[in-house]
Amino acid sequence: MLPEKNRRRIEVPAALRERLAAYRNALLRKSAADRLIAAMIGVSGVFLVLFLFERWWEAPAGARSFLLAAVFSIVVWAGLSFARDWWGTRRPLQIASRIRQRKPAFGDDLVGVLELADSESEQVRSPALCAAALDQVARRADEQTFQEALPEDTFAAARRFLAGLLVLIVLATLLMPRGVTNTLARLVAPLSPTERYTFVTIDGVPAELVVPQNQPVTWSVRVSNDSLWKPRQALLSIGAKQWIGQPTEAGQYRFQLPALIESTTARLRLGDALASIQLVPKVRPEAISLESVVRFPDYLDGVVPDNTLRSMLGNSRLRFVPGSGIALRVEVSAPLKSASIDGKAVPVQGARFGGAIDPQANEVLLRWTDQDGLRPEQPLSIALEAIPDRPPTVMVDAVEIPGKVLASQTITFRLAVSDDYRIRRVGMRWESEQDPTRSGERVLSGPMDPTHERGQDSLAAFFEPTRTQPSQTVAAAFQGAALQIESSPTLVRFWVEDDLPGRGRIYSPAIRLDVVSAEEHAVWIAEQFDQWRQSALDARDRELDLFERNRQLQRTADDQRDQEWWSQLRRQADAEAANGRLLQRITSDGEDLLREAARNASINPDEVEQLAETLTTLKQLGEDSMPRVAQLLEQAAEEESKFKELLDQETSLGQRPEGGESADDKDSDPDGDSDQDENQQERLGLAGTTIQDTSGRDGGKADGEAPENADDQDPLDDAVEDQSDLVAEFDAISDELRELLGAMEGSTLVKRLKSISRMQDRVATELARQIDDTFGKPPEANRELSPVIVDAIVQSTDRLQKAVDDLQAFYQRRELEHFGQVLREIKSSEVLSRLEAMRDEVALHPGNSIAVAEYWADNIDRWADDLVDPGPPNAESGPKNTKSLSPATILEVLRILQSEVELRERTRVAEQGRQAMERDDYMAEAIRLSEDQDLLRDRVDIVVESLQAMPDGLLNFSAEIDVLAAASEAMVDATKTLVSPETGAVAIAAETEAIELLLRCKKVSPESGGGGGGDAGGGSGGDTDQAAVAMLGTGINALANVRESTTELAVGRGTSEVPQRLREEMDQYFDRLETRRAQRDRGSDGK
Repeated sequence: MLPEKNRRRIEVPAALRERLAAYRNALLRKSAADRLIAAMIGVSGVFLVLFLFERWWEAPAGARSFLLAAVFSIVVWAGLSFARDWWGTRRPLQIASRIRQRKPAFGDDLVGVLELADSESEQVRSPALCAAALDQVARRADEQTFQEALPEDTFAAARRFLAGLLVLIVLATLLMPRGVTNTLARLVAPLSPTERYTFVTIDGVPAELVVPQNQPVTWSVRVSNDSLWKPRQALLSIGAKQWIGQPTEAGQYRFQLPALIESTTARLRLGDALASIQLVPKVRPEAISLESVVRFPDYLDGVVPDNTLRSMLGNSRLRFVPGSGIALRVEVSAPLKSASIDGKAVPVQGARFGGAIDPQANEVLLRWTDQDGLRPEQPLSIALEAIPDRPPTVMVDAVEIPGKVLASQTITFRLAVSDDYRIRRVGMRWESEQDPTRSGERVLSGPMDPTHERGQDSLAAFFEPTRTQPSQTVAAAFQGAALQIESSPTLVRFWVEDDLPGRGRIYSPAIRLDVVSAEEHAVWIAEQFDQWRQSALDARDRELDLFERNRQLQRTADDQRDQEWWSQLRRQADAEAANGRLLQRITSDGEDLLREAARNASINPDEVEQLAETLTTLKQLGEDSMPRVAQLLEQAAEEESKFKELLDQETSLGQRPEGGESADDKDSDPDGDSDQDENQQERLGLAGTTIQDTSGRDGGKADGEAPENADDQDPLDDAVEDQSDLVAEFDAISDELRELLGAMEGSTLVKRLKSISRMQDRVATELARQIDDTFGKPPEANRELSPVIVDAIVQSTDRLQKAVDDLQAFYQRRELEHFGQVLREIKSSEVLSRLEAMRDEVALHPGNSIAVAEYWADNIDRWADDLVDPGPPNAESGPKNTKSLSPATILEVLRILQSEVELRERTRVAEQGRQAMERDDYMAEAIRLSEDQDLLRDRVDIVVESLQAMPDGLLNFSAEIDVLAAASEAMVDATKTLVSPETGAVAIAAETEAIELLLRCKKVSPESGGGGGGDAGGGSGGDTDQAAVAMLGTGINALANVRESTTELAVGRGTSEVPQRLREEMDQYFDRLETRRAQRDRGSDGK
């Protein structure tokens, strides 16, 4: 074995290798060129032989196959020859052998040194000698020209020959291009049915030609533009008849084919070309169905199945939403060969075709050709119309919104939202009118499934511009306390979003809600009551004027009662009726005011009771007494007119028309009903839902029915007498209203001072919260942190100044001692000046200001407590019957009922927006609802405990206690369900159970005391002495008597208030009690 150092091989110098590689490349290029020339000569020769031969004869398929094999052999030979040269020059030694053939001397040296380079034995014996030999030959190679060693060029003549052949081919191509291509085609595919080229070349003569059945048609045959011969005429023969076609400028020969109903053969002769054509008559292909496929934009995914709308077009108009992809699917009466949409070819499948169309186009033309080449007489035109995606709409249907909204009061809304396609989200946004930064929003509903009819048979009119947008209903509830809204005017807007990208929210007009605390609401109630009282006094003043004029008319002598007197009497009757209607409206406004007062738990129930009694009296005056006076005045005017028709005859003006009615007649029956009512007096329990039976099946007479025997008294005298009593009642009501206003003003001052005290508490709390940032800091820095606090101090100072002024005016009018004592304390404390000084001290001494604010908060709260009238000993709000509930208890139960109904509506709203809300937001809302439900349960338990604590409470009110206890248990279930969290059917069912337990349903007659029974609120007869409870049902729902019927049915309206079915029956329950009281009063008057 050779040592490691001797096994190193001597490499050929790089320069020499490069020279050898260049020589090899040149050698291969020359070899490739020579073989290519040889192959082209062979192929061109074969082609020219076939071309020239077929100009006179037709070469059979066998001969053409042989020529094709020869061409293939020539090409294979050329390729193999080149491959042999390439293979023989792979190594430097092989290349050197080629060089030695042309340069023997140099070639021998080159071959020798390369053999030394390849021989390891020689290199071992003398490596230095081998290296020197290689270097010497490499230097000599630099002096040699290797191009001279290439083989001699023997293809010069062949190249010239090839050039001649190519010239001939080019000339043939220029002169007869179709002939050249025809020869090439027949040579390449010898077995194909390619026809031989002729001098007359006819374009597209079919073996079978389909023509429209029973329709004359023009058929033309065309001589190709590259045809060498264009004959002067063509001859078409069909049976014994012949038609001669003359050439046109376009090179066509036209023939007017006759109407055919059966297949026949036609023969065509054109120069040296002859063709036989089979004519087959068939019906033209017509469209039998046209379907549009509209793929909605991605943002409308899910509006229709697969986001694709398929519709059969009944006309030639296609409507779509911008951004859609549009396609057409057409079915014709025959299998198709080709079709196009707006000139662009589309694929066909049998008798169907279709394709996408450009939505930007205004019109699309459809063309098709069946497999027989027949087309419709006219292309089908489809008009395109883009229908924009209209913005969604939101319409708000709200209950009547009071001027002031309690923070604990729930205002419900019904939103009618609609969109062309789909609503994505619906929400509510609120913001403070004074400070827009204090705002928030809540999602009410997530994506809504489309309400459109999506059946495939009803989609044709989907994009009709006049299509009405179907609306969907969304419930919304606003409660200031639940939304953490402080007492301030709040703007509420509802918004809706659809799926169109880039389109913002669509907002409803702002709804202004003046959210106030219970104390501020009580102040507002007092102000509204003052205005309402003034309206009632105005009606009283008008009645006094009417009464005075009626007395003047009454004092007119009989002989002076002329036509003008009659006219004045009629005007008095009309004015009396108008004043009665006005009083009814005033009473209705008072009932609304009573409803708002009943919502506020801080208003004294005795004040509510007194207001209700006054309203009851006013209602009786407006609905009974004043219309009766107007009727009597009208009756008197009519009788005077009749008597004046008897000329020169003295008559008595006191006679009454038959069937008339007097005030005495109306109040006759001093004993009948009164005794019965007293015996059937009904205790007052929890409110039950009732349906008043007005069918008259008891045979009783309606109110106001005229007695059978009337007095012969003058109707005008009766009217004046009744109006005198009416005016007296008005005066009594005026005194009651003045006393009630004073009580309300007193309690209002208490609430205003309480509100100011809480404002000072908030100032102290805010100062304590900022104490880390303000303590020890310069005043300039603190002023930037305390503008809100300063504003609160200024506002509380202003409100306290007004409250003190009102307190002083009230004391001057009423001179109540405890009011005077509080007023003197306020003035001696100099609270107003000290609060003004505190405004400047906040930035200087924030720590001391905390103590000052707390001090004044405690003092102002104490003054408010001192203003409360302690009343006489043993004077307390309680039932006037020992077995009746107090007004405060019944009002509290009704308030709990109202709150429970509102809570159920808020639960529905939360469930409605469950899918659109974040899970944390939904859980927070459910927990907030459960807390509110638990508070209502606490209030029910407090009522139960108060009933149990009454003397003989378990005996007298056992039914009420059982009902309230069951309602409390239902509320416990609702609380547990809501906190789970769950706001669905289970929670709503528990809340509904509580509502139904609080308000039972029965049917009573207005002339009886009820149907007995053991339910709470039942009884055996009689009336109630609590006017507030009697009128509260009507106050809660002013629409209870919208529709008159023989039997008033409880029908729910689906509002967010107490259900209409329950409210109407509540109204009838309390109306029945009031009717019984009125009957008792009339009986007492008769006695």
